[in-house]
Amino acid sequence: MIIQNQRSRTIVIALLAVTIFALPSLPGKQNTGTVRGFVYDIATGTPLPQVQVKMIGEVMVTAITTIEGNFRIEGVPVGLYRISYSSAIHRAMNVEGLEVIAGEIADASAGMSMRVKSTGALSSASKQPTLLERNSNSTASRGIGLARDRDVALPDALRSIENSAMVTTLTNVESAGGLDAQNRRAALDLNRSETLAIGASVLDVDTGVDEQLPSPQATHDRVSPQAASAMAPRGSVRVDRNGLRIESRGGAFMSEMHLRSQIRFSSPSPSVPRQPGHFLRARENDLRFRRARFKTSGHMLRPWIRYATEYDLVGTRMLDMRVTVQKWEWLQFRFGQWKTEFGRERVSSSGRQEFVERSIVNRQFTVDRQKGFMVMGRVKNGTRADSRYYAGVFTGNGRGFRSSGAGSLDNRDGSPMWVTRYQWNFLKDDPGFSQSDLEYHRTPVAAIAIGTMSNRSRFTRFSGSGGGSLDGYEVGLPGQFAVRQVAEDFVLKYRGLFLQHELHWKQIRDRIDHSITRSNGVYFQGGYFPHYVAGWVPEQLELGLRYATVDQDRVRQFDRIVESAFVVNWFMEGHGNKLTFDIAHYRLAQPNGTDKSAIQARVQWDVSF
Repeated sequence: MIIQNQRSRTIVIALLAVTIFALPSLPGKQNTGTVRGFVYDIATGTPLPQVQVKMIGEVMVTAITTIEGNFRIEGVPVGLYRISYSSAIHRAMNVEGLEVIAGEIADASAGMSMRVKSTGALSSASKQPTLLERNSNSTASRGIGLARDRDVALPDALRSIENSAMVTTLTNVESAGGLDAQNRRAALDLNRSETLAIGASVLDVDTGVDEQLPSPQATHDRVSPQAASAMAPRGSVRVDRNGLRIESRGGAFMSEMHLRSQIRFSSPSPSVPRQPGHFLRARENDLRFRRARFKTSGHMLRPWIRYATEYDLVGTRMLDMRVTVQKWEWLQFRFGQWKTEFGRERVSSSGRQEFVERSIVNRQFTVDRQKGFMVMGRVKNGTRADSRYYAGVFTGNGRGFRSSGAGSLDNRDGSPMWVTRYQWNFLKDDPGFSQSDLEYHRTPVAAIAIGTMSNRSRFTRFSGSGGGSLDGYEVGLPGQFAVRQVAEDFVLKYRGLFLQHELHWKQIRDRIDHSITRSNGVYFQGGYFPHYVAGWVPEQLELGLRYATVDQDRVRQFDRIVESAFVVNWFMEGHGNKLTFDIAHYRLAQPNGTDKSAIQARVQWDVSF
C-alpha cells in the first residue's frame, strides 16, 4: 500500500514538473495586448469606482472601474485607440493615441477632477494630464501611453468580475471594415451616437450590448452636480449574458442578479465513499440538479459599501448574506454570513472549481459558512511584500440558526470562533481564489498562505447545511468539542498552467470524555491548457490531475483514504459556461493489506447567466 501511494504521488509530481520545465518554450498569443489602469480623483487621490472607460480604434472596448478604481481589459487587438473616461460627478475626459502592442501591457491610468459650477476658461491647475504627459519617458516608436514594465502586477480578471462586476466587451465593426482608419473611427462615433439615443428614455433597458455607454460630454463640461442630477434618468436596467443589472439615479444603489445551475451525472454512486460500507454499495447512477443558486451583489449609499447574497434554490435556504465596507484597500470590514476565508479550496465558489467537486480534504477540514464580523485588507500592493490579511470572530455554529430550545440561537458554548489568514502574494499580484489559468498570465502570479481556526461548540465539522459531525462523532452538548485547526496553501498561475495545494492539521478535544483526536490531510492539484504547446488542440480544453489523502485519526491505523483523479474541462465562456468530466479512484486502508477501492465518474454542466 505504501509503495502504491508513493508511485501515485511520484507520477503526479513528475507530470507537473515536466510541464513547468517546458514553460519557457511555450508559444504565446501574438495578436492582442492588455490595457489596464487606475482612475482617481486628481485633487484627493481617492480611487474612483464605476467610471466608464471606453476605447475606440479597430474595435470598441468598454469597461467599468472596480471599487478600488482599477480596470483591466485583456485580448485587445493591436493598434491605436482613443480613450474616454466618464463619471456621474467628475468631468469627462478624452485621451488620444494609446497604442496596444501584442503581448504587452498598456497603462491607461487617469486622474479626473470634480465638476465645478463656474464660468470662464479652465485654469491650468485643473487641466487634465494627457497620456503623453504621464508617460513622457515612453519611446515614440511604441506610441503614447505604453507601459511595458513586466513587473506591473496582473490582477485576476475573473476575480475583478466576481468582486466588482466589471464588464468588458469587444464589438467587431463589420460595417466599417472597408473604410480607412479615419473614416472607420467616424463610423464608430456614429454608431455610438445611435446607441446613446436609447439612453434618453426614463428607464433604459439594453439587451444588445454588455455595458451602457456614457452620454456625450465635452472634456471641459461644467454642468453642476444639481443640474446633472435633475437631468439624469430615474435609473437604468440592463440585461445581458452576465445577468440583470439595476442602478438608481446617480448610482447610489446598484444591484446585479445572477442565476447559476449545475446538472451532474455520477456513476456508479452519487457520493464519495469514506467508510468500508460505502465501498460495498450497489450500483446507483445518479442524475440531478446538484446546485441551483440565485445571487445578488452590488453597492448601497456609497460605491464602497458592497453587499452580496446567495440563495440555494434546491435546498431552499439562505447561504450568504454579507455587507463589506471597502473604502480603503488596507482596511476593510465585513459582517453577516459567508464562507470564512480559511482554506483556499473552500472559499473558491463551486462554479470556479477545476474538478466537478472539491477534494476529499474539504469535508474533513472546512470551516465553511459562519455568522460574524471580519477585519481584512491588502497592503503593499504591487510590491514583493504584497499581502492580504483576514481576522474574524464568529458564532462558530455554522450557517443558519440551530435551536436547542424555543427562541435559542444555540450559542451557549461561552466561546466564539476565531479565524485568521495571512496570504503573501510574493510575485506582486493576487492570483485570486478561482481555479484554472483562464487569463493566460504572461508573468507568473503566486501566493502562499497560512490560516488558523479556534472554536468550541457542539460540532466537529461544518458544511453548507451548517454544523455537523465527522464520522465517529455525534452532535454533542454546547461547547463540548474544542477544535483547533491550521492550514497552509499555495497557488501558481502562469501561461495556462495552474497549480494548487493545501496542507491541514486538526485537533478535536472532547471536554466531556477527555479524549483527543488528531487528523491531517493534503492535496496536490494541477491543470494545463495543452493548446499552448500543441496548436491543433482546441483552446477551450484543459486537462488536470489531483492527488489527495486524509488521515482521519492519526492513532488509528486503518482509516486513511486516498483520492487520485483526472479531469477534462471544456470552457465555452470561462467558468460561466463549462462542461467538466472527471474520474476518480478512492482507496481506504484496511487490515492485512485488503484495501477497499472504488472508481467514480462524473459529468457536469455548469452555467451562469
